[in-house]
Amino acid sequence: MIKELVIDRATWVNGDSPEDSELYTEFGNKCCLGFLGEACGVKLGDMLRAGTPSNYSEIKEFFPKELFNPIASEDEEACKSVEELCKSVEELLIQINDGDYDKEERELRLKQEFKKHLDIDLTFI
Repeated sequence: MIKELVIDRATWVNGDSPEDSELYTEFGNKCCLGFLGEACGVKLGDMLRAGTPSNYSEIKEFFPKELFNPIASEDEEACKSVEELCKSVEELLIQINDGDYDKEERELRLKQEFKKHLDIDLTFI
């Protein structure tokens, strides 16, 4: 189990609509969960154009099981989207990665939620 994760801002995809999110793009960019997947041993090619780990059984097993836990009621407000509340930690992280936040707030929120839910220290370079 990993305890630290580094996200390289030069190849980090963020701020897009959560519906259009991809773990790994054809241009070599990754969202926060793409960085996590790579650190957990998922081959980049297996994540190409994948939207979420939970939708792909061949890669889901590599991710921390806590990623798929239901969201606690105190986190629901943090995860409001236009149409629904997030139902899992995975959805919460996607919403923060791709939601309408400025750079500093996005990074801070991701650091907090990765630590809180996955016990992973996040670093941005």
